[in-house]
Amino acid sequence: ILTLIRPDGRTLATKTITLKRPYLKIFRYIGAKRLGAAWEPGRYRLAAAVVRPAGADGLGRRKSYQAEAMVAAASR
Repeated sequence: ILTLIRPDGRTLATKTITLKRPYLKIFRYIGAKRLGAAWEPGRYRLAAAVVRPAGADGLGRRKSYQAEAMVAAASR
């Protein structure tokens, strides 16, 4: 599950990806079209969660990761 979060804390985009088999490395992306002339300045966050199927105990395993990127105000 990938979630892109705006500087004001609202969700900009979310995407759920189901993989057919295990991968050692994989690249996936998420994005959204700009609503204005430029992205709103501030800190954007990406939250990623890896959810594995339930095992014999009936419990699934989940690992969460986060990354941040700063978008500066565009000069005109």
